[in-house]
Amino acid sequence: MKLISPPSKALLRTGYLFPDEEPPKAIGTTVVRGSCRLRAVEDEIHRLRKLTTKLLLKKQAISTFVDTHRELLAPFNRLPSDVLEEIFHHTLPTAHNAVMDTDEPPLLLSRVCTRWRRVAYATPRLWASIHITAIVPPSFKHRRRDGRKLEAIANWLSRSGALPLSITLSYKSPHAPPPLPFVPQSADPEDCPPEMEIIALHIRRWKSVHLDLRRSSWLPAFLSRFSPHDVPLLQSLCIIGNLNESTGFLIWDEEEDPAFSLRDSLLNAPQLRSLALMRSVAPDLEIYSPNLTALEITYGVRSLPLDWGSEFQMLYRLLMHCSNLESLSLRYLIPLHRGVPSTALSWSRMSLPHLRSLRLIMRNVAVELGCRLLEALSAPALKHLTYHYRPKYSTRRPRVPLKPSDEAQRRLVQCLDSFFGSQVNALEELDLSLGSFDQSFISEILCLSPGLKRLSLGGLHVSPFNHSFLEGLDEASRRSLNSLDDSFLRYLTSLKGGELEGDCALEPESLNKDEESRDIIPNVELIRFWHVEFSPQATIDFLRSRSFTCLQKISITSFVPLSGDISQTDIAALVERIERETGLQIYLQYIQAGASTFLDDFHHSHDPYAGIIPTSNMNSFFFSAW
Repeated sequence: MKLISPPSKALLRTGYLFPDEEPPKAIGTTVVRGSCRLRAVEDEIHRLRKLTTKLLLKKQAISTFVDTHRELLAPFNRLPSDVLEEIFHHTLPTAHNAVMDTDEPPLLLSRVCTRWRRVAYATPRLWASIHITAIVPPSFKHRRRDGRKLEAIANWLSRSGALPLSITLSYKSPHAPPPLPFVPQSADPEDCPPEMEIIALHIRRWKSVHLDLRRSSWLPAFLSRFSPHDVPLLQSLCIIGNLNESTGFLIWDEEEDPAFSLRDSLLNAPQLRSLALMRSVAPDLEIYSPNLTALEITYGVRSLPLDWGSEFQMLYRLLMHCSNLESLSLRYLIPLHRGVPSTALSWSRMSLPHLRSLRLIMRNVAVELGCRLLEALSAPALKHLTYHYRPKYSTRRPRVPLKPSDEAQRRLVQCLDSFFGSQVNALEELDLSLGSFDQSFISEILCLSPGLKRLSLGGLHVSPFNHSFLEGLDEASRRSLNSLDDSFLRYLTSLKGGELEGDCALEPESLNKDEESRDIIPNVELIRFWHVEFSPQATIDFLRSRSFTCLQKISITSFVPLSGDISQTDIAALVERIERETGLQIYLQYIQAGASTFLDDFHHSHDPYAGIIPTSNMNSFFFSAW
């Protein structure tokens, strides 16, 4: 395109106009002609842009058409159905059952294409596990109108074909009910939740069943409907409930209603290997399962027997019939206003030769009860021991924890010494929570197991529900209630091959002669401190000391807040440097005192993952990788 020549290039350089009219007319004509040319060019650009856009859309449509047909030639789409089924199977979660979520397998697989949906629906093993979450309304009868979810559960289980089923059912209440006085209620079968009725249709295929319940008045009648022959495949059964003091399991008296005897119920399934239940679920404890290898019994607020002497005799008889136990857990979660007599237990020592894991959880009970249990049991092959003790609180505010007497603490140390002495091999894992005990007694207990490889040590924790008990207590006094503070950490820091160096809170005079001559856990590889009162400076000094030469991992959860002298960034930099210099894997967490640490707090009630515990083996939870 030829451009319009201006009247004079010199005129454009100077911008000077002559006084006559000839130059302005020429310039005006040039501007008009140039504007016309400019509009023509702009129109051409607009036309070409429209054409380009049209061509791009056409290109995209053709590309989509070609790509879609090219995908049909992809090797993945030519996979045989059996190979595709195997791939689908490996997408399922391994730590828990499959959840009813459209964004997770197996439901997600059915949303990709028609073929995938057809293959997924025709693969029974994709639907052989299920986790069901439900919200508890005032009455289960109101939930019968929720037909869509019940239909989804029924369809899910029907797709599993004839395979054994793994089921977890969790009832979560968005709002906990207010405390109510205990009023005995009759077990009404009509109160059975509709989810359980659907699950019961497939009872002959039950393999693993975990029930986390809020209400249980319907449970004995439900269990009595089935005999051991109705559950030929059942290997694992767990029945737990809400352990809140105002809600819990009711007590049923077999003499008043013999129909509630569970002697011939599914609790005695022929293939049962693992059983966990609230004590009130089995009033007579008549469980005769020689194949049982894991047993957990929980005593809660609604399952306190009137005669503890008879109760322990029944427990003794139960353990006699379960001689192949490899894991035993006894949890006494007693409310503040109740207690367990310390002289109730009287039986001869029982040997459990195959026992590998023992868990004793004591809340608001006498120290003597734990001592009697340790004296009554012999586990020569034990590898893991959990012993958690939470003391009672004083009746007047501030309601501080009542520390056991020195005699009671010494008695527990002696019982543990005798218990460890009956072992053939050294204990490898110890999960200990004795925050109300004196530091000297805790150190003595650690000396009893020099072969420990994994140690979990917990201090005294006041839950957010009981945090008001300490009103009127200053911060220093509150922290003094916990034995696992900086002085205890400095004691561990001063250890070098079992000898004491420097000043620390525990002087050699406070330790007996046997303790002075033995190393304190010299072979420990993993340590977890939780509910402790360790300051950042004491923690850093301990990490730098390398008191335990075999240590590989350490986790510390402390209630001491970060001070103004040291920031979180400084802590992170120091930890990173120590990890780089020593090869340690370190996890530090500083939380507010009274904060909730329950596992259920990680999931909202409406979440399809609600009720799922992060690990399948709670005995090793404290030693799992973080």
